[in-house]
Amino acid sequence: MTIDERLDRLTERHEALTLTVENLEHAVDSLAAAVAALAQGQAKAQAKLDKRMDSFLTATLRIGADFAARLEKLEAEGNE
Repeated sequence: MTIDERLDRLTERHEALTLTVENLEHAVDSLAAAVAALAQGQAKAQAKLDKRMDSFLTATLRIGADFAARLEKLEAEGNE
């Protein structure tokens, strides 16, 4: 194999590797965008869940306070 043939072969390999790296860069960029979109969707879903949990806990506390007030009223009426 002559030096020119080796140089041609190395040039072909270099071009093939360059294309492969470029394809991998595009794939990584696409995957990064997909992950970012998923993360954003997850953050929105978590915020929605947090809001629902806050409403639920607020309602539960209100029910507990009403129940305690009723018990106190019944106990006060029973002690009279």
